[in-house]
Amino acid sequence: GINAEYMGFRQGQMLCQAFCAICLYMGSLFHYLFGEHTIISIIIIGIIAYWAYYKICLCTKLELFFTPTKLNTFIVKHATELSKTEYNPTFYLLPGHLQSFYCVLHNYLIDGKHGFSYDRQLVSIPDGGQLALDWPILGNLKIIANDTPIIVLFPGLTGGCRNSYIGQIIRDNAQRGYYSVVLNKRGCAGTPLLTPKFYCGYDVEDSEAGLKAIRAKYPKNPIYGLGCSLGGNILANYLSAKRDKSIITAAVCICTPYDLYTVDKNMEVALFGIYHKFLGMNKIRTLKEHLEEMRPAEKIIGCSLEKAMSKIKNSRDFDAYVTAKIFGYDSVENYYRNTSCVLRIKDIKIPTLFISSLNDPIVTSKVIPYSECLANSNIILATHKCAGHLAFFNGFSPKQWLALPALGFFSSFAEYNKLTKPDSQK
Repeated sequence: GINAEYMGFRQGQMLCQAFCAICLYMGSLFHYLFGEHTIISIIIIGIIAYWAYYKICLCTKLELFFTPTKLNTFIVKHATELSKTEYNPTFYLLPGHLQSFYCVLHNYLIDGKHGFSYDRQLVSIPDGGQLALDWPILGNLKIIANDTPIIVLFPGLTGGCRNSYIGQIIRDNAQRGYYSVVLNKRGCAGTPLLTPKFYCGYDVEDSEAGLKAIRAKYPKNPIYGLGCSLGGNILANYLSAKRDKSIITAAVCICTPYDLYTVDKNMEVALFGIYHKFLGMNKIRTLKEHLEEMRPAEKIIGCSLEKAMSKIKNSRDFDAYVTAKIFGYDSVENYYRNTSCVLRIKDIKIPTLFISSLNDPIVTSKVIPYSECLANSNIILATHKCAGHLAFFNGFSPKQWLALPALGFFSSFAEYNKLTKPDSQK
């Protein structure tokens, strides 16, 4: 291990030395060509240096961590988008912050304008609440066979069917012949709120209700799950709770906030707390949309909703004054710790891919649970050094790339099942 690390360091050192030598040579060449026009020389050298750094250091494949079981080895070998394709980030959106900001901006610019509409199905939950399943209406894709996979999308915090990344994932799924459905959380994406509570990081009962409704509608189709951000945490918690009885048979979790307590602490200091405040504003906006329906919760909260909102300055404040109390936790710290999927990754019993960015400003690299993932042979962990939070943009005109490795994973999983299925079942 030490020798490998040393060799990697030496290779990097030699590469830097070669790069510096090239820069010096180019500098001498440009000085000879342009004479005293040193500014032009510096600009040209800077552009060349930046492009070399971008192509050599940032345009790389995903780094994979997994136990080499037969299934994992098959997936890694055959899922081209997961193991062999380079992710080329948009060169002018390189820092994780810029990619993340662009993702937020893109959500506001798109705001549901995906080029297709949804057929909404309301699903009742045993406690009297309801959630919404949004089925995209795509003219070029119909469920015509029992083997057409259905990918259930679990959106991020306060997110839903209108988010731009959800629309892009649905289009990418359709191009592969997969059907998608968006599982909107209580009160999100215009879902009427029937009970005085929203959702939390551990929504196993709600997830089960939505998945049972999908299974009832399509009893024979394979059902996969794809969770984004908090949706990834909710999906992972569902998988760990249901274990081998999960309705979902394969899953992908993207930019999952594995440890909600640590992620909250990160957001408190990241970029002067801007993410903390922004997510707090989103939560307040959702609360205001359902103010009257939430009135009965004032007894649990201990004050009026207006008074609670006046005290909320960020995401943690909202969870402290509202979420933790409604779900019965004595503190926001205990709420975060007990709903974090990192505690339960060991219990996941179906093939699951986690995709994380080392440059994610919200779920930083220190939060990624390498040891927990490697300890579970059902899990593949994929990381990349240059992407934001739910922001894997590539191309000059930025387009989300995050669905492609997920689709490679699902396709290879399905192919493995076909190859290993007994002849009597083929």
